[in-house]
Formats: sequence, structure tokens, C-alpha cells
Amino acid sequence: MRTRLNHIGGVQRGFLSLFLARPFDVASEMRVPETLDEIECRFAEAHTRGLQFIQGLDDADLSRPMDMPWISGLRLTVGQGLLQVVMHSQHHRAQCSMRLRQLGGSPPIVDYIMWLKDRQDKAAQAH
Repeated sequence: MRTRLNHIGGVQRGFLSLFLARPFDVASEMRVPETLDEIECRFAEAHTRGLQFIQGLDDADLSRPMDMPWISGLRLTVGQGLLQVVMHSQHHRAQCSMRLRQLGGSPPIVDYIMWLKDRQDKAAQAH
């Protein structure tokens, strides 16, 4: 589970580095942390940096082309890269949920519209 979670976060951080044209140390990122707490910290940091990035995007930014260093010959836009990050993460989150169920756990709901409903319910309760 740590390996898969680290992979999800590593891909997210890798794409963020591409979007920001910053270096990305693949070897360091692929090192699987010893604890879930460390993985959680990595996710939190990437989430904060990712939000800062997307809040400043406009249509021109989303259309900006970029080359994929991990897939030779592939050129995509920042918008396509963002979609890949979401779809890739969701795929592996579903795998983690299945594994948790196999181990007798009860994974959280990861369905997007249920997440939206939960947010709406919480906002309504706050008013």
C-alpha cells in the first residue's frame, strides 16, 4: 500500500515539476517512505503547491504544450497533463480501496459526485 500511495504522489509531484519547469529527482521520489505519516506529509505539500499552481492558470496556460520526458515523443498540453494526473490518481486510489477491502477495512468513498454532495451538506450545516 505504501508503494502504491508513494507512486500516486510521485506522479503528482512529477507532473507539477513539469508544469513549473522545475527539476524532478525521480530516484529520490521513488524511494518508498517507511511510514504512512511521511507519505501523508508528501501529499499535503504537493497539494498546497498544486493548488497555488492551478489558481493562477488561465486558458493560455492550459493550452501550453509540453514534452513528456518519461514517454519519448509524447507532447501534450498542460490541460491534458492535469487530466492525466486526476485520472491516474483515481485509478490507483480505486486499487488501494480494493486492497483495503480485501484486508477487511472500509475505504473512504472516492466518487467525485459524492465528494461534492458531502461538501454541499457541510456548507449547508455551517449556515
